[in-house]
Amino acid sequence: MFDPGTFGKTPLIPFVGMIVGFASQRKQISGLGWGWRYKVRIIGDYSEKDTIKEQDIRYAIVMLPTTAGSGGGGRLTPVRIAQGDMVFGFYANGDDGLPIITGVFPRTRFHALKDISDDLKGVWDKITGWFGTIQPGVLGRQEINEQGGATTPNLRTGGKTGRTGGNQNLRKMGIDPAGESKIGDIKKPQAMLNGKPFTPTNPNKDTSSLNPGESNWETYNLAKAEENLTKGLNDPNTDKSEVLAEYKAAVNSSASTAEEAYNEALENKSTLDAQIEAAGVQAELNQNRAVVENVTYTDGFGVQRVGSKEDAALYGQGGSGLSPDIESRDVTEDSNGNKTTVTKYKDGKVSEDIQYVNGEFKEVVTDPNGDVSTFEFEFE
Repeated sequence: MFDPGTFGKTPLIPFVGMIVGFASQRKQISGLGWGWRYKVRIIGDYSEKDTIKEQDIRYAIVMLPTTAGSGGGGRLTPVRIAQGDMVFGFYANGDDGLPIITGVFPRTRFHALKDISDDLKGVWDKITGWFGTIQPGVLGRQEINEQGGATTPNLRTGGKTGRTGGNQNLRKMGIDPAGESKIGDIKKPQAMLNGKPFTPTNPNKDTSSLNPGESNWETYNLAKAEENLTKGLNDPNTDKSEVLAEYKAAVNSSASTAEEAYNEALENKSTLDAQIEAAGVQAELNQNRAVVENVTYTDGFGVQRVGSKEDAALYGQGGSGLSPDIESRDVTEDSNGNKTTVTKYKDGKVSEDIQYVNGEFKEVVTDPNGDVSTFEFEFE
């Protein structure tokens, strides 16, 4: 049990574990939780054959080096931990205390990977770090950090592009590259229409005042647009269909028109912006952020809750009710507005969560052996 009177006097107990898939800790990873926390399947606490689901694994907090900064005075560096990483840390106040991550083991070229969407054969199978907005970049799908480094792409050298030199282009324009530069040497490119040079007869005359046979730049632009359409260029219908296809492929959307896709993208952005503001976190400081759309649902005991669509599908009425590991859950509220949620698990564990109106949070967990652990937090 956590005892403030003995904290710091109990020997630290080290651990090694693996960061579980981010899909099971989406709210925390998206910035809607607090601090830098990750669910860790700790070797020794969890076995190869256990049936504990990833979403039920406890969180560990990250201890940063002094060079990373706490955020005070604007001094901060984001944590670079990915799903599937092996980490090292220690328990504060004994093996029932708070797990704290102090380091991450680098991946090597011999690190066997399998995609998170695969049917995992075991809970310790290595998984890729790509998730959500974290996608391969210039280094491709390499996921290593060892002596020798990752293989970087080589720049192409030599005149393999077939492009002509700048001096040659200047000579084609009638300009001597070795001569003296003069203002006006480079002329405005000749306008072309239907393959022929075009010069408007009355460039400064208003379109509504033009006589038959006269032209200005506005009539030229209209004629050029019609020419492009005949060549299949700038076709708004074609462009919209291509945009819609790319959008649906990227976000698995059911939008049927480009306008619907555009409005859906705006709505998703508004949702993300609202979540960022509510969490008090800047988007550019959290590279693991993903859009989490909250919904209101009623769980299997008739209690109305707000959570992700995944939570609603799992715990809501019409879904599977509560998790198969949970026996019951009761929510009460006292006269001061403090909410207490008591969750009883089938293995005998009891979790009592108290959310105070002043922003404080207290969690009391009693394991099947009767041992009690208490955690207290304060949300700003």
